[in-house]
This record gives sequence, C-alpha cells and structure tokens, in this order.
Amino acid sequence: ISQPFLTINKATSVMTSGQLCYVRAGTFAERITSLASGGGTWATATRIFGYPGESVTIQPGSGNACIHFDSVTANWLHFKNLILDAVNITSGVPAVKLRGTNVHHVRLEDIEAKNAPGLGSGGLVNTPSHHCEIIGGRYHDNGLIVENSAAYGLYIEGTDNLIDGCEVDANGGYGIHVYSGAGGADNNVVRRCRVHNNSVTAIFVRSGITSQNGTGTLIYSNLIYDEPGEAGIYISSGAVSVKIYHNTVYSNTASGIKLRNACDLTEIINNIVFSNGTNIDRS
Repeated sequence: ISQPFLTINKATSVMTSGQLCYVRAGTFAERITSLASGGGTWATATRIFGYPGESVTIQPGSGNACIHFDSVTANWLHFKNLILDAVNITSGVPAVKLRGTNVHHVRLEDIEAKNAPGLGSGGLVNTPSHHCEIIGGRYHDNGLIVENSAAYGLYIEGTDNLIDGCEVDANGGYGIHVYSGAGGADNNVVRRCRVHNNSVTAIFVRSGITSQNGTGTLIYSNLIYDEPGEAGIYISSGAVSVKIYHNTVYSNTASGIKLRNACDLTEIINNIVFSNGTNIDRS
C-alpha cells in the first residue's frame, strides 16, 4: 500500500495466482482483460478489490467492456467493491463481458455496473460461461431508447450461475434475462434480488425476470415491482422445470407472473402476487 502501482493493468500484469490487489480511490481510464487464474477455490481466488470505504471507478474509453474476458482462460477470479462505468465504451458492448467455456468461477461482489450504451448492451453478458456468481451490487441504466430493445441488466446464457442479492433497475430492456437460443441455460439461480423499473424508457418493453430455453432455473425470494413491460416474471417457451418460490411481485403494468407456450413442469409456490394488471397469466 505504501508503494502503489499507477494503474490497475500494471498490477494485473505482475499478479500471480491467488494474490489480492487493493485499488485505492479514483477513476481509472482502463479495462481489465487478463488476470492470472486462481487456485481452484474461492479461498485461493485471484482478487481485485476496491479499498474498503473508498470509491473506485473503472471508466475506459471506447472499445470493449470494463471487465472483458472473451474466449480466454479466466477462472477463480473475484472482483469486489468496484464501480464499472461503461458510458464511453462502444455501443452494444456490456459493462462486464464473460464469454466462453473456459471463463468460469468468476465472482462479482458488490459491483455497480451502469451506463452500457446501445442495443444489445447490459450489465453482464455471460455466453456461455458457467459457475459464475453475481452477489450484491447494482446493475442499472444500461441500454438506450431503442425500439425492440435488447438491452439487459444481467444476461445469463450459461449454466450453474448464481445471482444473489442484486438490485437490477432502470435498464432499457430486460432486467435479468436467463436465455440461450440454442438451449443450455441450465440450473441457474436468481434469489433475493430487487428488480424494478426496467424498460422505463424503452419503446418496446420487456419483462423483469425472464427464463427461456433452459432447464432447472430457480427463482426465489425476490422483490419485483413497477415493471411497465410484459411481466414481472415471464417464463417463455422452451423453459423446463422452472421453480418460482417465495417471491413478492406487485404493481407491474401487465402480468405479475406470465407463463407462455411450452414451459413445461413450472412450479409456482408460496408467492405473494398482487396489484398487477393480471396477477397470474397462463396465456
């Protein structure tokens, strides 16, 4: 701490597996694209943490995401207490990009990811990384005003990922999107999140939490409200064995919980659903 590096990338270039880097307060005009993988457990993960009690913003210029691991080997990595401001990056690029089967066991804890511009952008794109964890933090104001907007707060396409305790709000399209066009978005968990006011500025609005083309999604103990689009929780065709437990879903313009087409073996148990346009929509 007494002899800090000037940039985050200098630190990542010399870090070895399992080391911890604290980043002191400031705004850093750079992006993280490489980091030595950890040792195979969260206790031995390679870590980049904002210094406790200080505000650390990563705000790169045009180009790729603030944290960008695409088709590389990156696993057992832990990021914590960082603000990822994507306001300057290329349109359609997310604030965080985790992509590829060799990108796995990446934990984002108490991250604020915001301002990713344009159609197709979002707080996190996970295609098809696996066993990643998004814990706490806020994912907001991603996506422009675009008709048929495909902007997202969190986009999960891989398997066995956890979204826990996040606030996801004011995104131009979906809030949390669990989807794979080819199938395989399996065994993902969305729990204890607060999801609200997404699609507020989008012309063609979508729903708060969606699950499509995957098996075994578990959605429980979430608070979902004030969604102006299609639904609070929307389970669409191709989703199998989705479990929806103990959520509170209210004040959504259209449906509270919507089931559409061939979403087989869905369970809806012990939810509080009220004051929606339609509370449970099975159309």
